[in-house]
Amino acid sequence: MAVNDAFCELVGRARDELIGFDSRLFTYPDDIGLSEKVYRRMRSGETDRVRYFERFQHKDGHIVAAEVSISPARGRVARTLLRIIRA
Repeated sequence: MAVNDAFCELVGRARDELIGFDSRLFTYPDDIGLSEKVYRRMRSGETDRVRYFERFQHKDGHIVAAEVSISPARGRVARTLLRIIRA
C-alpha cells in the first residue's frame, strides 16, 4: 500500500504506521471490510469502477467520513478519496 501526506494527516498517522499494516488500524469498526467487498466485485468483473462512503478513525479517535472511488489505474487498482464529508 502507498499513502500520501494528505491521507496521513487525515488519519493522524505517519507513513510508517500505515504502510504494511492492516487497514483496521484506521478504519471505523462498522466499515471494516467495505473496500475488500469492492475489490472482489472488481476482480470478478462485476464492475470496473465504484464509489462509496467510508469512515476512517483518526489516531485521536474522531471519525472522518469520506467518499471513496476505486478504479483501474495503470494495471492495478487505485483507491482515491474524492471528498471529505466531515472530519
